[in-house]
Amino acid sequence: MLRRFTSERIRKAHHKRLALNVGVWAGLIISSLLLILVLFSSKQIAITSISFEGNKAITDEELFAAAAPHLEGSYLHLFSRRNIFIFPKNDIEADIHASFVRAEEVAIDRKGFSKLIIAVVERDPAGLWCGLTTTSLAACYFIDETALAFAPAPRMSGSSFIAYERALPLKAIGRQLTSQDEFDALNDFIGFIATLGFNTRRVVWKEDALELMTTFATKTGEEDVRLRVPLTAPYEQAFTNLASIVQSQKNKNVGADEEPFIFADLEYIDLRFENRIFYKQEAEASSVAE
Repeated sequence: MLRRFTSERIRKAHHKRLALNVGVWAGLIISSLLLILVLFSSKQIAITSISFEGNKAITDEELFAAAAPHLEGSYLHLFSRRNIFIFPKNDIEADIHASFVRAEEVAIDRKGFSKLIIAVVERDPAGLWCGLTTTSLAACYFIDETALAFAPAPRMSGSSFIAYERALPLKAIGRQLTSQDEFDALNDFIGFIATLGFNTRRVVWKEDALELMTTFATKTGEEDVRLRVPLTAPYEQAFTNLASIVQSQKNKNVGADEEPFIFADLEYIDLRFENRIFYKQEAEASSVAE
């Protein structure tokens, strides 16, 4: 077997080179860390202003109050949280979402090395969620297209929004009137019956039915018509039943000055049953033919 011998002088030279290399690399690493620390602590890349875009109901002051605390202090007592490259973007976005349910989307961008732009997309109202009472003191909240309550609203008579009346939780903001699928199905039905001439003003949750408070335009004005439909989707059969009533009236042989649609003497029309249509007159209940 061959053995490799290394003299003491060569071993010492090797150890010296190794120590030198370690020292050089250690010096480079420490210098780089110091350079990074200096650069990231520079006032030239520190956030000095914040501007806001897209917000309407949420004020600039409210958004600033939610964002500013996240820019105070430092990471590990070394790097300022105001640094334009390492500021806590995700924390600011999450806090704005948590503080303002009205804020549907939040996006933060940098402008230059010292300015933040916080853009907010606010939820658009698609209706009113009101408590189950007819008094003017009933609480109401704006809901968006997903049925999420996001802000208090006045109970306005003649509002352009449909009022959905259902029991309110203690804290309604951030809660849903119903699931989005159910809300979509209900509003599709409201849109369908509008093609028949029924304008829905209110929807009331009852124990065993939804009651739609609608108006129907006649030659002499508008008549109030109350429609009862199932509590949950589907509503196709209810629409078919209502369309059959309208069509049967259109098929009646009436004179030019006669009004074929007479709803004034009806308390409600019940559309919850597959092959039968029930209606209730002011004094008694009756059923329309199958």
